[in-house]
Parts: sequence; structure tokens; C-alpha cells
Amino acid sequence: MMRAVRPAASAPTGTRGMATLKEISNRLKSVTNIAKITKSMKMVSAAKLTKAERSLKAGRAAGAAASVLTEKAGLEIDSSEKHLVVAISSDKGLCGGIHGGIARHIKQKLDTAESGVETQVAIVGDRVRQVLGRTHADTFLVESKGFGRGVPVFAEASLVAQEILASGFAFDSTTIVFNYHLNAGTYNLTELQLPGTASIVESETMSVYDEMDKDETKAFTEFQLAQSIYYCMLEGQAAEQAARVQAMENASSNASDMIDKLRLQFNRTRQAVITTELIEIISGAISLEDS
Repeated sequence: MMRAVRPAASAPTGTRGMATLKEISNRLKSVTNIAKITKSMKMVSAAKLTKAERSLKAGRAAGAAASVLTEKAGLEIDSSEKHLVVAISSDKGLCGGIHGGIARHIKQKLDTAESGVETQVAIVGDRVRQVLGRTHADTFLVESKGFGRGVPVFAEASLVAQEILASGFAFDSTTIVFNYHLNAGTYNLTELQLPGTASIVESETMSVYDEMDKDETKAFTEFQLAQSIYYCMLEGQAAEQAARVQAMENASSNASDMIDKLRLQFNRTRQAVITTELIEIISGAISLEDS
């Protein structure tokens, strides 16, 4: 017995076009919301940058004092058997490649270190740790997190210095790697060299100061380490906020360009759907007249 086969139902006319319009509309809303977020983050970062620059202006005296011993006293920092590298970063991202540059620089220093020199790394901030931890985790001496939420204070730098000194690593010299803030759009990757206690005690230049015994010299170098870390954290914070302002400005500009393109695409697609529907309506009317 033959049974009639019911033809499969076809999709309504214009369904594909309406689906495309819905997709474009959803994407347009999403990009618009992202643009609002990036503009807000730019404004917040600009306010934080002003505060960071104000703190940096008062704290740059600490940076000048950190280099007095090596520059004014003529103390030279020779290659040592035990070297400490301090990386200054933060826990926060969305600021371009400012932290990645520090990680690459330290990685290059570790890969090209002289034979016989033991180099250990003290990490300030989580961003550099994430990058260096993949290849040089065995060189980590101290890992400090929780930085970047606000303007650094001396107490934070003191805690980092205490952890370094309590680690038991008798380093002969120190290199602090940080970003030096020039202006709102420019920063430089910079190194700050510091001598160790043994280098100062054994130096012929410092031997003229008979009133300084070994304990006083050790206390001075410990304070100099904390003071230098504090100064570099101030520089890094200002440079990070400036980089974040620039990154959010670029993101907002890209989002605006994408919004313009999506609106143009939406209007063209909508016009094409309307034109197609009109053609189908006219064609149907003509067919009825002919019949």
C-alpha cells in the first residue's frame, strides 16, 4: 500500500538573515560593554598614576641615596661568587608587556651568567614569577606576592628585605631590575647595582672610615637594600600605571573602531534582509496576478 510522503518543512524566508542580525547585534552589545569597561579603567588608572607620581616625587631622594656609596665613595662592584637579582613587578596585569620585559631581561642574565657565579632571584610581584617559573624556578630565593594594589610603602619593602636576609643566602652583590618611570608614555628597563657587606668591609676605599665596624656596615647594607627596593617599587608602580593608561586607551580605540564596523555590517545586513523580503513579496504578488 502506497503512503503519501509529507515534504519536509522548509525554514521560513529570511530566517538566516534574522539569525545573522541577532549575532551581529549581540556582538555589538558585547563590544560596547567592553569599551565602557576600558574607558572606566583608563580613568581609574589615570587617577592612580597621579597619586603614584606624587609619591615617586617624594621618594626619588631614596633612589639617589642608594647610589651614594658606590658613586661618591668610588666603590666598585666587581663580579662576585654569589649574586642576588631582585625583580620588581606586581600582581596585576592589563598593562602591556611592562612585566614581561623584566622577566626576559632576568632570563637573559641567568642564561649568560659566568661560570662559578651562583645567582639567586628574589621575586617581588606575581607577574614575573609566572614567566620565570617555567624555566628558572630553581633559582628562586624569595617569592613575594600581594603587590600592585596601591602605592608601595616602606614597610612592604622592609618585609621583602627581611625575607631575603632570612633566607641565609650570603650574597656579595645585588642587582635590582625595575622599570624607571620617565613620563606618562615612556619607561626604561633599569638596573640598580648594590654592593654586599663583604665588598664594603674588604674595600680599600672604605678602610679610611675606621669608626665603622663590621656590625655597623652590615646594618647599613641591610637598610640600603630595603631602601633601594622601596625606591624601585615606587618607580615600577608609576611606570605600571602609565602603561595601563596607555593600554586601556589603545583598547578603547580598538573597540570604537570595531563598533563602527559592526554597526556598518548590521545596517548592510538589515538592508539586505529587507530588500530580499520585498523582492519575495513583489514576486508573489506578480505570480497571483498572472494566475
